[in-house]
Amino acid sequence: MKLFISIIFLVLLSFFIPACSENPIDANIPNDLYGVWTFKSFEDGITTMKKSFLLASDNSGFIFLKDSKFVERKNAGWCGTPPIAYTNYDGNWEYKSGDVLSINVGYWGGLEYYELHIISISNSELKFEHVFIIE
Repeated sequence: MKLFISIIFLVLLSFFIPACSENPIDANIPNDLYGVWTFKSFEDGITTMKKSFLLASDNSGFIFLKDSKFVERKNAGWCGTPPIAYTNYDGNWEYKSGDVLSINVGYWGGLEYYELHIISISNSELKFEHVFIIE
């Protein structure tokens, strides 16, 4: 009987251990989101990114990590006239609801906050609307 009670206790305890993890992963976040994305195109307000192994030195892109860390490669300065110098800015992302991600990341002038409204995502392509948040 003691063995039976011990087993029941361990089984019940195992249900509470995942709830105590420091960075729980939301089951609603598609696994395809994680990784490196580089800019492909922009048309009618929709940005299309393609999955890559590395960020390109001459193009913008994102890295989504599972611990909510975020890296954005974008203009190193205020000037957008070619040739453009790119650099990486660290930040973080948060899954809000539905298909909306909240982004908090640096840029050459300080910090910016925006949302990505995901239209579609696969293991090779990400399409979204970029919505700036004014605070």
